[in-house]
Amino acid sequence: MSVEFGGRCLTVDLLAISNHADMLGGGEYSFLDLVSSLKKVRRVVALTPGHGELYDQLRGRSVQTVVSTLAPIRPWLVSQMVSDLYRMVRFCRHHRVGLVYANGSRAAFYGGIASWIRGIPMVWHCRIADRDQRLDPVLLRVSSRIIANSQATASRFSTRFQPKVRVVYNGIRLSRFLSVDDVQAPSTTKDRRVIISVARISRQKRHDVTLSAFESIALSDSSLHLFLIGGKDRHDTDWWEFLRKRSKESVLRDRIHWVGHVDDVRPWYRAAELMIFPSEKESFGRVVVEAMASGVPVVAARSGGLPEIITHGEDGFLFSPGSADQLVDYVRILLAEAKTRHRIARAAQDRSRDFSLEQHVLQVSHVFDEII
Repeated sequence: MSVEFGGRCLTVDLLAISNHADMLGGGEYSFLDLVSSLKKVRRVVALTPGHGELYDQLRGRSVQTVVSTLAPIRPWLVSQMVSDLYRMVRFCRHHRVGLVYANGSRAAFYGGIASWIRGIPMVWHCRIADRDQRLDPVLLRVSSRIIANSQATASRFSTRFQPKVRVVYNGIRLSRFLSVDDVQAPSTTKDRRVIISVARISRQKRHDVTLSAFESIALSDSSLHLFLIGGKDRHDTDWWEFLRKRSKESVLRDRIHWVGHVDDVRPWYRAAELMIFPSEKESFGRVVVEAMASGVPVVAARSGGLPEIITHGEDGFLFSPGSADQLVDYVRILLAEAKTRHRIARAAQDRSRDFSLEQHVLQVSHVFDEII
């Protein structure tokens, strides 16, 4: 069901605004799961800045959804920005919105100013650890509370504003991953020892480190194959071209497989002996939790929020960012020592339960209750 601006008046407990209309990454999946869970106990309307996969999925879960543009925050677009802000203020007034929840900085900019004008609270869900020198001073002042998806993200904010910050880790629908007995591994993995990487093909994900490590390891084991799951970053096509050329020139090119985007990654978790995740500045790491819940040991970079998920040597391994040599050492341990691999896998499944969607929804609801 869709709610249109200027339509019949609904009293809305929560207006949930997304930066994007497309399903682009973990932040959007988290937004979808959270909003569709909250609608069971609150009158929720979601707002997306256009039509796309996220919009369709929200409607598919019977979340009331409205489309309204959110112009990029640029001086030369000030006229469109004012127009978009005016429509949001009008919506909040018309539907007597009680609380605004903004998923991302652009959503928080529009939602925060509209909330300030209307005199209602706004919660900014921040999922990026890097500071924004232009927007942060504004967003920090118009936000009633800030939800950070990790301690690494919370450190983005100065001590002065820490009283506003609450750390709430992203929640995962663990039931989809804890039991995958009915999931079949892809046929291309049959009779192969499978290492996977699950990440968008962008520079910060460091697929170059993954390729270097795999080449070092796989030369001595002809059964090893690397499967790289994830779509290309349309904003960084040069990086994809570099990686593709790098793979084609590799002596192991026949054992390096670029799978692309998949809608359901569980078959790949089912096939994998381990997952490599060398991403740098990763504020949380949703796919790391998914792999752990699926019983797949993870070797990840000691960067961003990843050390908050993995305890080194207990439920996974952490290596220094960019160090292919360290990555190789830990991957070899997991491949060579079945007992260690199984111990890590069991501990990883236990750890993943700390990131359940139910716990996430409860903690976010507590943040809302603080300010209502």
